[in-house]
Amino acid sequence: MSMCLAPVVLAGYLMSTDDHFRKDVKRDTGVNDAAMIEVQTCEVGLGFDVKAATNGLYGAGLQYGFSKSFGDDYRITFTPKVGLSYTDHTVYELPQDVQFGIGAQVLFGYKQFRVGAELWHLSNAGITQPNIGLNLPIIQVGWAF
Repeated sequence: MSMCLAPVVLAGYLMSTDDHFRKDVKRDTGVNDAAMIEVQTCEVGLGFDVKAATNGLYGAGLQYGFSKSFGDDYRITFTPKVGLSYTDHTVYELPQDVQFGIGAQVLFGYKQFRVGAELWHLSNAGITQPNIGLNLPIIQVGWAF
C-alpha cells in the first residue's frame, strides 16, 4: 500500500459548543470557536494530514479516504483519521500537551471544489486524569489539486 500525493487544502470553522464541554468549566477551558486550516496529502486511499486552529489546537495523522464518483464532476469521500494532537495552552479537558486525535470527515466535491464536515475527537486515552476529552465539529471548504 503506497501513500498518494494529490493535495487537498481546506479552510474551516471549528466549533466549541456547550455540548462538547463540561458545562461547569467551559468558561475556563481556553478552547473557543476558531478558524482552521487543514492540508491532506490526498483525498483517496492512504494519506497524511495536518491541521492547525487559531485557538491553539494542532493535529497530524494518517487517514484513509473512501470515495465514490458520480459522473465526471461529482464525488463524495468518507475519511477516517487517527493521529496525535497538540495543545499550546492549558485545557481542562486535555490534561496533557500531546494526546491522541481521531476523527472522521465527509467531503462533497464538484470538480476540484470541496465542502465538508469533520468530527475531531481529542483524548489522552486515560493516561492522565481527568480524561474528559473534546469532540469538536468542523465545517470546511477547500480545493483538491
